[in-house]
Amino acid sequence: MKLPGALAKRGAVLTFASVLAVAAALSTVAFAVSSNAGLVVPGIALGLFVLAIRSPSTAVIGAIPLFLFPEMPEIHGIPGEILLLIALEAGVLVGSAGRWRQVVVPVGLVAALTAVLAYSYAFPRAALWPDPSSARNHLLALVLNLALIAVVAVTRPSRLAVLKTLGVGGCAVAVYLSLMGTTVGGRLTAEDLNPNAIGHASALTTVILTGVFVATRRAVWLVLAGPPVLLLVATQSRGAMVVLGVGWGVLWLLGRAGPIRVAAVAFGTVGAVLLTQPLQAAMGMLLSRRDASHLDATIRLDLVRLGIELAMAHPLTGVGYRQFSVYSGEALGIPLNAHNEYVRIAAESGLVALALLLMICARVAVLRGDPTTDRPLTAALAACLTGLAFSNTMSDLRSTLTVWVLLGLAWVARSAVAPAGPGSALADPAAPAVPATRRALTSA
Repeated sequence: MKLPGALAKRGAVLTFASVLAVAAALSTVAFAVSSNAGLVVPGIALGLFVLAIRSPSTAVIGAIPLFLFPEMPEIHGIPGEILLLIALEAGVLVGSAGRWRQVVVPVGLVAALTAVLAYSYAFPRAALWPDPSSARNHLLALVLNLALIAVVAVTRPSRLAVLKTLGVGGCAVAVYLSLMGTTVGGRLTAEDLNPNAIGHASALTTVILTGVFVATRRAVWLVLAGPPVLLLVATQSRGAMVVLGVGWGVLWLLGRAGPIRVAAVAFGTVGAVLLTQPLQAAMGMLLSRRDASHLDATIRLDLVRLGIELAMAHPLTGVGYRQFSVYSGEALGIPLNAHNEYVRIAAESGLVALALLLMICARVAVLRGDPTTDRPLTAALAACLTGLAFSNTMSDLRSTLTVWVLLGLAWVARSAVAPAGPGSALADPAAPAVPATRRALTSA
């Protein structure tokens, strides 16, 4: 007997709550006996796995706050968020078995990119890793993160619900990090998250919350944007401020008519060129707490040039996954990552890998379907993809969760988010698409 949608969803949530309660109780007893916080993670993972089988879209939304939490315990050296991600993806694989043919394109692109990355790791130009196990773990984490794109696309969660959850969860994390973080060299840092990673996450949260305000017109979302903005300023991250500016700029542009957009982009470009020095002075005031020696962008440009040189010298497979820092150490005297994920992927895994990554990201350019959420989703994605040009965090789920989730939303079939008809409510994202002929007959 098939239950109605509302009852089935309620039953899924009750099942999840029951399994999670039992698992959490067992984990709590184990924790009380051994004082090992990591023992709580398997209980949560089990509940998430069961929920993903019964109600995949609910599991995706419910897992977002867990993935955002910066202090997830480890189990035998494996980050807790990775175990939870495996549980979620395994549950969705089972629970959405009949839907995968609807997302063949994103699944194919992710699979192809995974294969190219794995090849560059298995057959590098030279095995120069200081720590091969670290490179392997980074690759596995990145593959799981990329798979999240397909998971979100196939489960088709509500766009607005995902944006709200990312916003509220990001705000809670911002408050937590503001209270628990420490200031080093005038910049806020916390545990193993550096200021740039924290700043980028705060910028994305701010853009998302602003976008939700635009979609709902409720001032509470602007209030929630306060803690992430304060945290961003505390990190003194230049890249994060650029990410915030791009997100806000796209959000504003999408609310204007076509000619105004063109004029705004033209004037903005000319103004940025003519006002370079005033803009640099303003950035210097915002970053006044940072060590002046850290504000020199020359090394970043050198890293980008080195990455381009390596990519052109080895265009097919690159020099080997996670080996850029070895080559930068030899060329520049300092073993640094590229601080630009597009350049790093091209240098380490080749131009084919870069092309596949850009094809996955290009979906944002044709994002259409839901007039309520197209604008905030496009702005948030523009900010995300800009952030990848200033970071080294693709394999860290805590820093790039927003990127993969929003790319997954962008790849949801248009029929899943398109309006059902003139003047009607938006279709339920979790409901199957209704053929156009049937819509025409039933509306006649």
